[in-house]
Amino acid sequence: MNTISSYEILSRIFLLAQNPEVRFISSHFYEISTLNSIRANFLLEKFGKNRLLELKDKNYDYFARFTLKCDFVHYPNLLKKEELVLLLLEKGAFLDFKKENFLFLLSIERGWDKVVEYLLNEVVETTQSDLMSFADSRPGYKESRIIESVSTKSGTKYYIPRMYINEYYAEYLALALEQGQTNIFKQILNAHKLKLKPKFCESDLHLLLHPKGYSKCLIESGADIHEDNEIALKEACENGHLNIVEYLIKKSADVHADQDWALGMASKKGHLDIVKYLVHKEADVKARNNFAFGIACGILETVKYLVENEANVHVLDNYSLKVAIFYGHSEVVEYLIKNGANIHVEHHFALDKAFENGHLFVDKYLLKNDAEICEYEYSILKYASLHGYTDIVKKLVKNGVDIHVDNNKALRLASEHGHLDTVKYLFKNGADIHANNDNALVLASDKGHLSTVKYLVNNGADIHRRQDFALRAASEEGHLDIVKYLVANGANIHADNGYPLRWAGRRGFIKVVKYLHENGADIHADNDYTLKWATNNEHNEVVEYIEAQNIVSQSKTSLNNRIVSGDQKIHEQKETSLNKKEYNNQNKSSSNNTKSIFKGLSIFHRRK
Repeated sequence: MNTISSYEILSRIFLLAQNPEVRFISSHFYEISTLNSIRANFLLEKFGKNRLLELKDKNYDYFARFTLKCDFVHYPNLLKKEELVLLLLEKGAFLDFKKENFLFLLSIERGWDKVVEYLLNEVVETTQSDLMSFADSRPGYKESRIIESVSTKSGTKYYIPRMYINEYYAEYLALALEQGQTNIFKQILNAHKLKLKPKFCESDLHLLLHPKGYSKCLIESGADIHEDNEIALKEACENGHLNIVEYLIKKSADVHADQDWALGMASKKGHLDIVKYLVHKEADVKARNNFAFGIACGILETVKYLVENEANVHVLDNYSLKVAIFYGHSEVVEYLIKNGANIHVEHHFALDKAFENGHLFVDKYLLKNDAEICEYEYSILKYASLHGYTDIVKKLVKNGVDIHVDNNKALRLASEHGHLDTVKYLFKNGADIHANNDNALVLASDKGHLSTVKYLVNNGADIHRRQDFALRAASEEGHLDIVKYLVANGANIHADNGYPLRWAGRRGFIKVVKYLHENGADIHADNDYTLKWATNNEHNEVVEYIEAQNIVSQSKTSLNNRIVSGDQKIHEQKETSLNKKEYNNQNKSSSNNTKSIFKGLSIFHRRK
């Protein structure tokens, strides 16, 4: 921009165009469009002062859990900038009372302390009756100085705060606490100190102030800072706002409220700095049966700090250890056991739950520390085999667990999940490979574990058991590599009326269908079962393949028929040809004889 006049001209063009796309015409227009002053004027020109900051609220219950669910209707992304919103307010953008509450909430949630400050400092003119009505809405505080009177030479005017916070005072504070907005929290608390004054007023004025009495009661007397059993302190502790926690406690908030619930919330979320501060302020670590310790079971540093400050690791029958094991917090488990927690508690709950939830490191630690194997030994072996924890399986077997329990369930589970090392160990230690009709092979085939299938077959598993169930399962699940392996090892592709091809087709596994058909499986078995179900299930590749085979088959039949028909004609032609040849030969012989006769006669005559 070379001159101010050119800037003014381009700015005016941009504003009058009322089209944001103008910014793409040139770099100068784009530069102008990024300025907050231009953006503010553009929006005011386009929407007007009363509609510009309109909010689309998705839920009018905007204090439900203090979660705001609204946003600006116009250009919401653009209006995410506090500076622009503040400038629009200063230029006269206005909302009705209800929408203004939304804007105030939005500002708290987004941490717009400048917008909050602006709204708290603004006043609007009203009538005497409305001013008194607002004043009367503060029960219990009529004795307080809530109306500021200033006398001048002109007539009388009446003003109230633009953002009348009295009605939802506690809710605003709670939202600021939840969002960790310390400055805004203090702004609202200290709003009664603001020197509210209209910008231009030469009249006598009566001005309704922000609720000084309510804030004073809240902070100085302690009556309302404990509202809802210290909800403010609890929320601050749970959300990790140390500065607010410190502020509230300095203002007499009770750390022991609701049996030291605040400490429990800080422990649960792992806010160690707040935990330390509360303990320093004499919060009771053992309150509610060591509630803070029990609820912090997954956070090692918090657990350590609480144990160091006399939390009882045995409380509620070693509850903390149980929970740490249940959720797989191995470091916490190790720490608690080293500090005396009982791993044998409650019928060996710890070991059982560790296996049940598949927490490998916890399992290994417990077994390493000789947690006794409980009476439900089969469940322990089952879970170890299910997850392929071969080292743990070995430990269990060496401790005398019966690998044959539940019809060799351990081997079958390991096979089903493809844990080959576990399968090998169990088999070498006597597990029955044929248990439950060679179910291990069937399960491995069904789940597509080729290496396990090969191992089982090489060690005697019967591929023909239950009408070649292994091949049928592999075909039905589309495991082509296993299908090929089983067929190569003698599996019957015609088993159960062509089940392998029929179900491969029904499930849409075209490669399996092709392979089985090419190796002799009947594609029309069971009254064209495959074609019917492939069509029904919209497996178009299978349908097209079968139809193509039908065309080929028909072509071959037609060709064979033509060949047979052609053979007859050729035979007839050969016979005719032979007859003609014989006739010709006879004629030729007769002709030759005649010629010989005539030749002889000629010679005779010549001789004669």
